[in-house]
Order: sequence, then C-alpha cells, then structure tokens
Amino acid sequence: MKVSAKVRYGFRFMINLGLNYPNQLVQIKEVADKEQISSKYLEQIAASLKKAGLVKVSRGAKGGYSLLQSPQEISLLDIYHALDGNIQLTDCDDNLCPNGDECIMNSLWKGLSNNIEVYFAQRTLASLICQK
Repeated sequence: MKVSAKVRYGFRFMINLGLNYPNQLVQIKEVADKEQISSKYLEQIAASLKKAGLVKVSRGAKGGYSLLQSPQEISLLDIYHALDGNIQLTDCDDNLCPNGDECIMNSLWKGLSNNIEVYFAQRTLASLICQK
C-alpha cells in the first residue's frame, strides 16, 4: 500500500495544528515552509479537512487554521477519510469484478483494507503528537 502525498501532508498539517491546540492559530505559509510543502497544495488539503469538519479557518491579518476538536478526539482514520476517502488497496469491486464475491482474492483485499482502517481508527492525532 502506498499512502498518497495528500494524506501524508495532511497528517503533517494536522500535527502542526495539534501542537498549537487550542490557543494558537496556524498559518498555511508557516506550515508549508516548515514542512517543505507547496502552500497552494496545502491550501487544497486544508479545504478538504475544513469540509470534513476537522479544522476551522479564522480570516484576517492574524488569522489561520485550528482544530475543531482536541487531538485526542480526531482519529487518523478521520483524517484519511477526509483526504482520500475509504481505504481500498485494489481496484477490485463487487460491481466491477466479473467474479464479484466469488473471487478468492476479493476477501483477502477487503480484509486487509479493513485491518488498516481499524489500525487508523484506533490511533488519534494526539498519539502522533506524543511521538514528536
């Protein structure tokens, strides 16, 4: 499994917000410079996280982004879903595969995808921040 750059950068963005939670707003440019990520790309990531209800933006000269919940309440799966949707390791799909549910490999990939989802669901943003 290869995790997309969007998810990897999104995790890094959320860690920066979590490190400043709850008192300080974080500006995209600061995170982009610190993490060596394009500001424009990070803005797209932030928009997806805002749409998912994970972050909020405050406008103005001293504005920036902040978490809507504490880092303990945000699972890594919440972040992943906001940026990349469901975890699906293959393009196998019951509707697309001619073998459907009868395919031996289908259950393998679904089971593995489910295990990864459980792993991300059991870990919070706070658990990443504690490692830093």
